[in-house]
Amino acid sequence: MRPFAVWHALRRARQRARKRPTTTNAATWVRSQVTLALDLLSFLEDRGKTLAMATQADIDAWLDGATEYRYLLSSFINWARARRLCGELAIPRRPRTDPETFLDEAHRTQFLTRCLHDHDLPLDVRAAGALMLLYGQTASRLATLTTADIRQIGHETYLQFDKTPALLPPPLAALVKALRDAPSRGMTLQRSNEQTRLLFPGRFPGRPIAAKVLLRKLRRHGIDPRAARHAARAAWAQDLPASIAADLLGINISTATKWATRTRRDWSDYIAARNQQRDGDVSG
Repeated sequence: MRPFAVWHALRRARQRARKRPTTTNAATWVRSQVTLALDLLSFLEDRGKTLAMATQADIDAWLDGATEYRYLLSSFINWARARRLCGELAIPRRPRTDPETFLDEAHRTQFLTRCLHDHDLPLDVRAAGALMLLYGQTASRLATLTTADIRQIGHETYLQFDKTPALLPPPLAALVKALRDAPSRGMTLQRSNEQTRLLFPGRFPGRPIAAKVLLRKLRRHGIDPRAARHAARAAWAQDLPASIAADLLGINISTATKWATRTRRDWSDYIAARNQQRDGDVSG
């Protein structure tokens, strides 16, 4: 029974690897899926059951009193059910609440000002903190950014998180360029590929910084990454429809929609106005 868990996680990892390079977080996800699946199978074995014999009551008992971590096994259960390796089992939607860790606008501005202008902070901490506070980026996404993601169009500087380049305010543009031009570990080995050099390199040449290391550095200097990210995404959700925010920030549309819902904004008037403008342009 147990090879099922390993096969499922590896298959998902291969699918992701076809779209983008495998990251440290992706590898951690694979390990967590295998560990969770083995934990469930061991639990069932102690009850004298296999996965095929398990009932929903067994799943509920396994989840009873557990942390949200166990709810991450839903993809494995869905995979096993689709291949008739188990009955009609399901992992309930894990309990979620609105983010508790949050920055109000005044504190967000205070931390952003510090990142942009406090030269006592390390350059990578300043840049990472500012990008989180302004664009709600995760540490794992920042770790994949390269010099090729910086675009200069006239006097304006853009940074591409996903499909749509985001315009950087001048102070942040100067900070990102300084990060790009700063010498880094193993730089002499990377000169032949200078156009795609990592903005946040790790300990070894050509390898990005581990997300957990970057997060630790930010916290060490008084910046709460989660609060910064939440504040930024809430601000974007107030100003843009979810579909546009998702493209600009490089986040999932469902994530952007949740943030739009949290801010209780109704974008129907905005969309109607856009449609009217488009129809007017076509008729004109």
